[in-house]
Order: sequence, then C-alpha cells, then structure tokens
Amino acid sequence: MKICYVINNLSGGGAERLVCRYAEILAERGHSTTIIKLNDYKTKFTPDIKSVKTIVLTEKSKYSIKILVKLFKKLKEGNYDIVHVNLFPSLYYVGIVSLFLKNIYVFHEHNTINSRQKYLFLNMVDKWMVRRFNGIIAISNAVERMVVNRYSVHEKFVCKIYNGVDLKERKIRMKIPKKILRVCMIASFSSQKDHATLIKAMGFLPNVHLFLLGDGERIRDVKNLVHELDLVDRVFFLGFVNDVDKVLEDIDVAVLSSNWEGFGLAAVESMALSIPTVVSKVEGLNEVVDIEDLQFEKGDILGLVKILKKLHHDKEFYREMQSFSFKKSSQFNILKTAQEINNYYEGFIYNK
Repeated sequence: MKICYVINNLSGGGAERLVCRYAEILAERGHSTTIIKLNDYKTKFTPDIKSVKTIVLTEKSKYSIKILVKLFKKLKEGNYDIVHVNLFPSLYYVGIVSLFLKNIYVFHEHNTINSRQKYLFLNMVDKWMVRRFNGIIAISNAVERMVVNRYSVHEKFVCKIYNGVDLKERKIRMKIPKKILRVCMIASFSSQKDHATLIKAMGFLPNVHLFLLGDGERIRDVKNLVHELDLVDRVFFLGFVNDVDKVLEDIDVAVLSSNWEGFGLAAVESMALSIPTVVSKVEGLNEVVDIEDLQFEKGDILGLVKILKKLHHDKEFYREMQSFSFKKSSQFNILKTAQEINNYYEGFIYNK
C-alpha cells in the first residue's frame, strides 16, 4: 500500500511521535509511507526519522490558503491508497481536498474535548469535515463515544484502536521507595492538564519530591503556585527531556493529573517501566489505568494524597501496583497498534 500521513508538523507531541512510529513500522513491513507536514515547526522532542519520506508544505504558519493548494498537488501526485490525517487544522485541509480528489481518507481522533466545540459554527464545520472521511480511528472507548455523539457518525464508521508504546526490552523491575518518594508527571502545561491538584497535594506530603517534565503556555502559572505554597525546594521543573526513560529510572511513582484525556500515552510509558501510575478518574485515562486503587477524582487533592502515602509506606501494596502497571502496559504494544491500523487500511482496500 501507498500510505500518506498528513499532520500539522512533527513538534514532538504524542500524536506526532505515534505518526512517526506507525510510518516507520509499516515501511519496515513493505509498505510505501510518506509524511506530509503542514509546516516544519520543531522542538527538542521532534523525532529524527530517516526511513520515511517527509514533505513540508511551508516554513511559515500552518494557516494559509497556499497550503491547501500545495496539499492538493502533493496528494494528487502521490496517488496514495490511504490518506491518514491527524489533528486540526490538517483535518480541515484534507476535508476540503477530499471534495476534489478521490482517495480513501482516514481521520485519527485523539481527544474527547477540543477548543472548537464551544463554538456552534465550528461545531458544525467539524461535523461536516469529519463526515467527509471514509473511516475514523478513535484511541479509546471514550473517544469513540464522543465521535459518534458529537459528529453524528454511525458506529460502523468508527474503529477503536488503542495507542501503543515500544515495549521491546522492557522487563519488570522490583524497586521499593526510600525515605523520600520521588514522583513525576510528564505532561504539557496546558488547560487539559491539572498540575494544580498535584502541586497542592505536595503541601501534605513533606517526604515527597516532585519532578515535572514538559513545557507549555501555563508553566508560569504552575511555577507561581509552587512559590506561593513554598514548595520550591521539593518541586523541580525539568522542561523538555529527550531521554524520558533515563529520568524514569529514578522515579518511584508517576502521576497524570488531567481535566480530560483521550487516552494517556504518558501513563503507559511509565507503567511499562513497572512504575505505579496514579491518574485522574476521567474518561479515556480510566481505560489505561483501570484499577480504582490508582485513581482519584478530578481535583481531589486529599484523594491523591491518600494514594501517594499508601504507595510510599505500604511495601506490599507498592509491589502489587508495580506488577499491575507492568502487566497492564503490555496491552498497549505499538507493534500491535500498527498491525491493527494496517488491518483497518486493508479493509478499505479489499472492499473498494
């Protein structure tokens, strides 16, 4: 198959990293894969891919009528069997192109909420765009329900395929926390994430050190909160980290405190290293960590404190959560995910 992935750029977020891995894996399996980027915006997290052809439509803003024209030309020249689209505004560009160019179009929905849905007009545009696609991949049951309900799409057009991580050479490790519990959260500083609850919980946990990985528009607000609560000697901002696994080697517990999630890739990455991972009890994320012992209600500071204290002081409980985390992570193998996506493509090809 000739497969083209269309995405805003490869700035290094979860969707961007997954697109690169899917393209690489399917290329290794004999398919022709290409990634078309709307622009070439990069960060320290931008993956280095050499085995997949990449095309950049512009070096400037990803919002331009010129991008639409260039995208049409590239998709027509490529004569692809599958055009697989991720994220907004790539969704809109390809939705428009689909009016003039007949291909098999697949949209990959990554979240349960987006900033456009609070506007009636954009809600209507979203619905029209999504329904231009032959099929939709949802990354969790929660996302699948959202797609069906919000976009008024019949269930037969939606396929749930969980995200995956690279699990090769991962082995269970049995490590017990010491006097100081080392906790981390890997997440962008955005409205989707709830760093505030975790920071406030630190006020009840004098023997905990917290390491925050990531960046984003709300990092200043979180830093101000740390100063207000006098936690600067126990909360550390590490920024972008290329080798996350290296940092996780020294971590006892991971936390993903969120207001909403489509899935929770960061949770799987820590679980795959046998790290007990505590999460907000929100849709999507509760499918990844589906045990109440490691869930707290969104915004429940004392509920989070209770779990972290138990993980710190109850060794048997900690070991049980290590085993659970490692075993659960095995369900989200990126090789399995790539195969399911491949099978989904083939279903369209064979039924042409």
